[in-house]
Amino acid sequence: MSPTLLYSGPYRFFFNKGFWLLVNGDEYFVAFDDYPPFKQATIEQIFRMNYIEPDQLHWPDLDVDIELNALRHPEHYPLVWRK
Repeated sequence: MSPTLLYSGPYRFFFNKGFWLLVNGDEYFVAFDDYPPFKQATIEQIFRMNYIEPDQLHWPDLDVDIELNALRHPEHYPLVWRK
């Protein structure tokens, strides 16, 4: 099943702090502070996302990959994003 970007109104999907994803029935919050490439991304760039089974999300326009486990358990992934 492919992921869905949650959207039910102009302010429920994107916030100034990040955005929500729905993947296989589970919701995940992607914080801009944790993933800075999304801060300047357009909505279209964020919507162009690929799901790589079993546990990876890929944004080709942004060259960003996130494992779902990093969103489930960020405390297990203490490294911070660097350019």
